Amino acid sequence: MKLLFDADMLIYRFCCACQENSPFNKELVLKACPVDTWKTIEMRVKQCVDLAYAHFEEDIEVVMVLSPKGKTFRYELFPEYKANRKDIVKPVLLSEMYTKIQEEYTTEIWDNLEADDVLGILADTCNTCIVSNDKDLKQIETYHMSLSEPEFIEFSYFGEQFFLKQCIAGDSTDGYYGVPGIGMAKAEKILNAKGWTWDTVVSCYTEAMSPKTKNGKKIESISLGLTEADALLNARMAYILKEKEEYNPEEGTVNYWTPESWTGWINL
Repeated sequence: MKLLFDADMLIYRFCCACQENSPFNKELVLKACPVDTWKTIEMRVKQCVDLAYAHFEEDIEVVMVLSPKGKTFRYELFPEYKANRKDIVKPVLLSEMYTKIQEEYTTEIWDNLEADDVLGILADTCNTCIVSNDKDLKQIETYHMSLSEPEFIEFSYFGEQFFLKQCIAGDSTDGYYGVPGIGMAKAEKILNAKGWTWDTVVSCYTEAMSPKTKNGKKIESISLGLTEADALLNARMAYILKEKEEYNPEEGTVNYWTPESWTGWINL
């Protein structure tokens, strides 16, 4: 059984947790001990391995998956991707722990792909368990373990549904936005009512209207002018790669998601 760690999240969380900042100036670091930070990371890895061993009753192979340094393909699709995070100050030990992970563990870093996409390609339904808290990875139908609270393992059965909902709702935490006024819960209601298909996703965009009120006063509702191209951009931003054929390792290029190439049509 392979335990696939979202190592981006692993090292970021524990670098933050082990770093002490000034209460008066959050950008001023008072303490950041690489030895203590690494011990904490190793302790969490061991907890996850022990849980996986007890659950699957198989030998556990640990694989750390990291994003490459620099921009990945989603920035090519949408230059403002994660622009809302540009002012966040990174923990001081992040680069050191990034290197340490590679020295101590089997590591996967693929050119132009975020860790999420590598996890999606490496995962299979029977022999892998993803360790992360990233909600986007719910698209991957395999075993999952929480990185922050490694107490249980669950199997994700609803990857296709999650993807279609995110096509409509977008992901504000990553800086790209779907149909205004539609979040994940409302998207699910619409898909339940109209069908879990790409046509339903497109209709949410083309039928999107401006609010009927502004500052508490009624105004005329008009079309927002969104098109299938807007829906397609959001789908390509949201989609986590799952097949080796979707990525060319020699050139570091991605075969972008298209409705025609997708085989995950849902019959509910």
